[in-house]
Amino acid sequence: MMKSNRNIKKCFYQEYKRSNGNLGTATIRFKVLPSGKVSSAYVTTSRYKGTELDSCLSAATYTVTFPPFEGDPIILEWTGGAG
Repeated sequence: MMKSNRNIKKCFYQEYKRSNGNLGTATIRFKVLPSGKVSSAYVTTSRYKGTELDSCLSAATYTVTFPPFEGDPIILEWTGGAG
């Protein structure tokens, strides 16, 4: 879901252009509610904390919807970018 999300891809593409191709990986930690909606999201990779990529990825993660489930909210991490 995250890898194929158009908004996520756009964030990495913009950072790739900004960094002249010097793009590493970024990890996003986010909470998914039982409804499938994301309730919090932030980049945990120190290189990108507080950057435009952090803001973009956090906002893009809120647009991802997961299948509803029963139980407590879950915390997930996803890593993407260029290795």
